This record gives sequence, C-alpha cells and structure tokens, in this order.
Amino acid sequence: MLLSGGNYFSGDYIVKNLSSADYITVAITTLGPGIDEKSASYFQAGDYMRGMIFDCIGSSALNALNRLFWLELVKKVKESGNGITHRLSPGHNDWDIKDQATVFKLLDDGSIGVTLNDSFMMNPVKSLSVVYGIGKGLEISTVDHDCIDCELEDCTYRLMPRKQHHVQVVINGQIREITVSHGANLFFALLENGIHVPNACGGKRTCGKCKVRIEGLKDIDLSPEEQKLLSSDAKGQGFRLACFTAVDQNIKVYIPEDSNKAVILTEGEKEQNIIKSLNPRIKKVAMDLPLPSLEDQRDDVTRLIRGLTVTTSDSAASLEPEVSDIENSIVSASYDKIKIPLQLLSKIPEILKGNKYKVSCVIRQNLDNSSLIEDKSSYEIISVEESKSADKFFGIAVDIGTTTIAAYLYDIKSTRKIDIASSLNPQRIYGADVITRINHTMEDDKGLKQLQKLIIAELNDIITKFCKKNGLSPRHIYELTAVGNTTMMHLFLGIPCKNIANAPYIPAFTDKTETKARELGININPEGYIITLPMVSSYVGADTVAAVLASRMYEKEEIGLLLDIGTNGEIVLGNREKLLACSAAAGPAFEGAGITFGIGGVVGAIDHVDFGKNPIYTTIGGAPPVGLCGSGVVDAIAQLVKWGILEETGKVKQEDEIEGQIPPEILARITDYKDKRAFLLDERTGIYLTQQDVRQIQLAKGAIYAGIKILMNHMGITPGQINRVYFAGGFGNYISVESAVTIGLIPKELKHKVSQIGNAAGTGAIMALLSDDELKIANDIKNRIKYIELSAESSFQEEFMGAMYF
Repeated sequence: MLLSGGNYFSGDYIVKNLSSADYITVAITTLGPGIDEKSASYFQAGDYMRGMIFDCIGSSALNALNRLFWLELVKKVKESGNGITHRLSPGHNDWDIKDQATVFKLLDDGSIGVTLNDSFMMNPVKSLSVVYGIGKGLEISTVDHDCIDCELEDCTYRLMPRKQHHVQVVINGQIREITVSHGANLFFALLENGIHVPNACGGKRTCGKCKVRIEGLKDIDLSPEEQKLLSSDAKGQGFRLACFTAVDQNIKVYIPEDSNKAVILTEGEKEQNIIKSLNPRIKKVAMDLPLPSLEDQRDDVTRLIRGLTVTTSDSAASLEPEVSDIENSIVSASYDKIKIPLQLLSKIPEILKGNKYKVSCVIRQNLDNSSLIEDKSSYEIISVEESKSADKFFGIAVDIGTTTIAAYLYDIKSTRKIDIASSLNPQRIYGADVITRINHTMEDDKGLKQLQKLIIAELNDIITKFCKKNGLSPRHIYELTAVGNTTMMHLFLGIPCKNIANAPYIPAFTDKTETKARELGININPEGYIITLPMVSSYVGADTVAAVLASRMYEKEEIGLLLDIGTNGEIVLGNREKLLACSAAAGPAFEGAGITFGIGGVVGAIDHVDFGKNPIYTTIGGAPPVGLCGSGVVDAIAQLVKWGILEETGKVKQEDEIEGQIPPEILARITDYKDKRAFLLDERTGIYLTQQDVRQIQLAKGAIYAGIKILMNHMGITPGQINRVYFAGGFGNYISVESAVTIGLIPKELKHKVSQIGNAAGTGAIMALLSDDELKIANDIKNRIKYIELSAESSFQEEFMGAMYF
C-alpha cells in the first residue's frame, strides 16, 4: 500500500483490511515513562507482585486511551458518512512489526517523547502505533481492538469471539453442519468435529490424500506444494487438499464417498480345532442359597462363598465332563482367597434379597505371577446376577491393528463364535503409521488421551452393535482379550509411548496386562477384565506373539518362517528349539500409503494386476477403480518385472528399449506422470504406477528380505531348510505368492512352502480368551523369542542394498 513520500505498508493482512479505505489515520499513543518506571522499580526491588500489578494497570490504561481516541474518530466519520476499520497495529495479528518504522516516518514522534529501537520496539513501553482505514466503502467497526483474526482464544483483552463460519460437510450422502473459527485449517477443523478425511500423514502436508471438493470457496491459487500433491485429474474435478485450506467464509465440503468402506480381513484358521484345552479363567455358577433365618444369621458374603464352594463341589463330584480346573480349584479354596470388589459388595444384599437368594455367580481365577508360594491362585467374584442369566456368559477377542480393528464375540461356555465385527482404526486421522501417532502424543499434551479415547470409543461402539444385534446385555460380557503392535497396546491403555520412537527403542512394558473394564471405560461388565497379550519388544508386539501362538510353529520340529507384513514387517523364524524375531521398517507402502495413487483395502481399490488379461486389473468389490492397494502395487510391479519393463535396478525402461518385445497396447501404457516415468493402469480415472512408487516398494521389500536373511544367518540355515512359511495379516492373505517371489520379497526357494493363515493375530486372541492354558503359552512364547535389532547388525546394510534389486 503506497503512501506519501515514497513510504508504504506491505503484507496481505494490511492490504486485506485497508483495500477499501479512501484514506487512513495514523497515530502514536503513549502513557509516558512514569508507569514504566514505577513497575520497573518494584521488579528491581524484588517485589514482583506489585511490579506485575502496575504493568497490568499500564496495559489497561493504554487500551482505554486508544479506545477513547477511536470513539472520537467514529463520531467524526459518522458525521461525514464514512466507515472506519478497527485498530490496526504493526506487530499485531499478521502485520509485520517492521512497518513500525514507516509509522514513525509519517509522524513527529519526538513531540510526545516516543522513540523506536533497532528491534522496532517503542520506548516508553506503554506506547502503541495505530492505523485506521476510513472511507465510504467501509462499515463502522463494532469494536476498536481487532479480535476477529487473533488466535489467542483466552486473551485477557478479547472483546469479542473470533469470527465463525458455517461449514456444511457432505459424506456418504449425509449432510452435517459444523461451526469453524475464522482462518482455521479445514483438515484439523474436520478432525476436531470427528469427521474423518483420508490421510496418511496426520495433516503434515506430505501425503496428498486428504482430497475434498469445496463449494463457495473463493478462487485462490493453489500453492506450489499443493499443486505438486494434487493430480491434474483431481484439480480438474475441483478437488483441494483439506490440510492446505484455511476457512475464511461459509463453505460446503464434499468428502469422497467410499472413504470408509474398507474390506477388512477377520478370518483366520479355525481356532476351535487348534486349542489344546478349553480352560477359561471365568466360570458362571447357578446357586440356590439357603434363606437367612434366626438360626442362620451368616452374613451375605459368607453365605454366597459357602454356597459357591458347595455347588462347585457337587458339580465336581458328579464327574460332569464340563467341570473345569477353576471349579476343582474353588472346592479347595479357602475363604480368604475368594475376593469381592467393593463396588460389587455394595450391591450384593439387594441382589440376593431381590432374587430370593437364587442367583448366578461369576467367579474368575486370578493368577498372582509375583507370588513365590506354590499355590499362586486366588479367586474373585466379579458378578452376582439373577439365576436365569446362568447361560449368558460371553467374551470378546480384539485385534487392534494400526489401520483396522477386528473383533470376535464368543459364548465362553460353548466356545461358539456368535458374531464378528470390523472397522477402520479411528486413530488413523492422526496419521497412517505408528511413528506419526507417537509424534502426535509428543507434540500435543492431550495427544495420548485423544488417541486412547478414539480407540475406546470405537471398541464401545462395536460392543454396542454386538449386543443390539444379538440381544445381549454388556454386563454379561466378562472378559476382553486384545492384541496389537506394541504402540497400539500402549495407546489402548493410555501409557506414554514416545520412547518407542527413539533409540534405544524402549517400551514402557511388554508383559501381559489385566485391567478392570471400568478403569478403561470399556462397556462390558464393569468388574470384567481387559487382557492384553504379552509383547517381545517395541516393534514385535502382542499381535506377533498371538500369530506365533495360532501357527503352532513354536512346538514343531520343522523350521517355520512367519511374516506379518505392514508398516513394520514382523518376522519370526524358528521351531520348538529356538525362536528368533526382528522387525523390518518396511514403511506404509505395502498398505497403499506413500504410493502416488495408493489407497487402503477399500471398495474400488485395484487389488490384482495381470497384463495378459483384459482389463489388466481387478478391484475390490468389482467397483470402478479409485486407487491402488498394497496387493495391487505388488502385482503391478511383478508384471513390470515379468514383461521386462523394469531394469534390475528398478528403473522403468524407455519405450525404444523394449519396442517389439511386448505388445503395442502394453507399450502404449508406458508414459510420464509429472515428469516421472510411469505406467498407466486405468486411463479413465488416470491411475498410474510411477517410478517413485517402484522405489518405495524396493525399499520396503528390501527391508523384509534383508530381515529374513539376517535371521537365517543367526540360525545358521539356508532357505532350503525352512519347511513352511506363514503369511499372516490382511496383506499376507491377499498378496499373490507368485508376485511376492517375483519382486524378491521372499527367497524363491520358499515359493511352494507358503501358507496364508489369515488374521492369525485375531485367532491367537480368541485362543487366549477361551483358554487360560493358551494365554500361558503366549507368555512362554514371549519369553522364548530372542529379538534381533536389525539396526545393530553390521551386515544389514549390505543385505538391504542387495535385496533392493529385482
């Protein structure tokens, strides 16, 4: 903004606020040095309270002085039919403080004894430079002090709330309206209102996945960074990235449909066929207790416990086949080993009397692993209910993945699977990988609680759906077993995990945990237990232990290799004699993240590719293609290798190098995308596999292969000595074994030894739910596995570099 004498004010903020003004008023106001000197004298004498009080008095007085000055200006501009802006001051909001120098050039500052130092700060301190815009095209501002754009929500001097905008959000055909503060980042505004936008970076502006279409947004040029992340097709359809968009007006936001329609693997091997012995920790016993009388004045607890021991004694004596270890143990248990939680104790008198002493009692065997005595068992009554509920006896097993959640509802008494549920992990709004989520807990004081709250709410939603669909009460669910990687287990329990992300990578805990449901806010029986299975290290978690449990590789003479490939590729090698494990930092490429057109396993994702067929790809659900998921990426690269389109180094060949060697219709698909070599998979939607994507998979598969080689070297074996390979998890279940071998994910000698065992982690969680023996085995597996830290291996870099070739 050009001024007289060659002076000017600069910056978007000042131009936006003064562009409609016909002229400006510029002033410097001051209280003089007296108040500064008074405040300083108290500080120098060590009387900080009085010093602060006089400083606050000075600030308030200066603010009042400027308001009186503004009111005088308002009176004059009203008489002339003009409008006036609120106060504008260099250094406030987004106006550069360096423009203080311009104000001083325009005014005779010496006349009131105010000077400006080299840092553009005024002396006396209680002084202020002000600029007001005045003109016919302006409204008269309702306040002097500019609070609208200020981000300091709790400012003492705030006179009015920040300007708010209405944002209509359309997702999956449903409309929701939210209110957003002026200037707020759209991505985080949606996040704060519980609206998920696909992303892999947690709003860090690196992944380019948070595409939304916006109506009502004034025409603003895309920044070079946003231009780079958006495809020309997306830009042509009017998409913007939410993380680059500031809300400064009312808008309507469309989030692409099918964002949440993920296909999630829940099936594993039949757990009933591999559980060695059904031995649940919990037993539900129906009892008909003797009524109290003047002759029998035993207290309620004594009556209950005595009735429990008598009932289980009768059951054990009958030699019924369903009599469990816990029943036999209760018979011989002394009263002092049967505990009752205080919250339950307070309800027992009413429950017994209300049911005429005909009740069902739920008792749990708790193992005291810290006890040095031979009998480590104690017992806890966790529920006393009406007798008709004797057959209502349920538990849940949960696999909490970084991307997805799978939950299984079981009748513990009959071991019958009642229902299965799955969902996307809501924590993904803070990033696709565990490191991004850990960073969120470090950057935001509320981050850990936010992530825990999300997973607890999602599990409670699943529990509600289970109960509603199957006619159950949450109070009849008495146990939940959970598995997941080490970070997920920490976040689930609300335990800090920042040390997992930094060397030497130390988790807070690795042993199994048993926590009351009421402590975590899980909506099952409040006295029920939440059990997390044990972990091996920061990057070999409870899901891997559960997968080893489900595979039974720990008890076999033959050597097995288990792979659970995700952001961190967990690898376990061994047999009943020895178990080794490592974690290869594969990155999120195998889950579609970090790939140019990558996407998770959602409806419409390209999941398989074969250049010999027409069309050359298939999609999940047979829907129109929306992106490329992990198995599709591996297939596509394997096809490029098989058809000679990739060099051994991974470089996409030029067309003239392979012309005549491949069909013209395949050759025509080799092109450029954003100045990089690429292969066109779908012309209509503009989905490409790029040279950069190939590099990402090279890094990922190189890490996995190198991890396998390191473990084999430690065990002193060759690939030929591995008898069986277990592919676990969603990616392992859907990937083509042929393609995995072609790209060099696993040694070619293992091609015909692969078994895809589905959600083995979920199966292991179910096994631990139904049998305490299996949970004990999981603890044993944790203690037997020797963890190999790949970053500490001198040969890892050499193996890794060699494994990147095709």
